[in-house]
Amino acid sequence: MCTSAAGRCEVAAYLGFVSALACQEIDSYRNPSQLPDGAVLIVGTGQSGGQIAKELLAVGREVHLAVSTCPEAPRRYRGQDLLYWMMQLAQFGPDYGLNGLIVGQLSSPAVRP
Repeated sequence: MCTSAAGRCEVAAYLGFVSALACQEIDSYRNPSQLPDGAVLIVGTGQSGGQIAKELLAVGREVHLAVSTCPEAPRRYRGQDLLYWMMQLAQFGPDYGLNGLIVGQLSSPAVRP
């Protein structure tokens, strides 16, 4: 199952596993019964990947996650969705010297792209 922003099942074709693997793109996934029997490999552990893994584990499926070193933020904090806090930071952060949305304001040039 591909969960990236691109959401395309190109990995299986690239590795020559087309006949051995069924590939489900994230935008067409609705529930575990859509997937063929057997273990599931989820590529990407963003919000969707994590939620789908939890759902599949709850129905007894064997789940493997392909992960990166990119940190994951909690979806909810202090009773609000993460996007709420991002909007609060964008709106009120500059009043307090905080702006997490402008790369040029990072303290160290080493962390700037």
